Amino acid sequence: MPHPAISPGRAAVVTGGAAGIGFAIASRLAKDGMAVAILDLGEERLAAAKEALEAAGAADVLMLEADVSDRAALERAFGANRIDYIFADISQPLDDSLFRYLSERERRNRTR
Repeated sequence: MPHPAISPGRAAVVTGGAAGIGFAIASRLAKDGMAVAILDLGEERLAAAKEALEAAGAADVLMLEADVSDRAALERAFGANRIDYIFADISQPLDDSLFRYLSERERRNRTR
């Protein structure tokens, strides 16, 4: 039985979600009924991952192409999409762009 935080009606972004551990996380969350946004580089890889998730029964999959170190790309990718959780599967050293962006986004959302 999954943790109560992992439940239908919740939405998660999984960075590195087109392959490897990120894809495995996205698959599990989708299997448990969550809406999943896979964020990665490479439109073809993202499309293949989305197709595989949907073929496995995922009902709500969004693909987002963005470099997590590019703040403008994150703004475009996330836009006004609802995010309950983010799973950061990042295989290389990263500055704090992603985390700074998410903190500022959360602060803005709380003041609305």
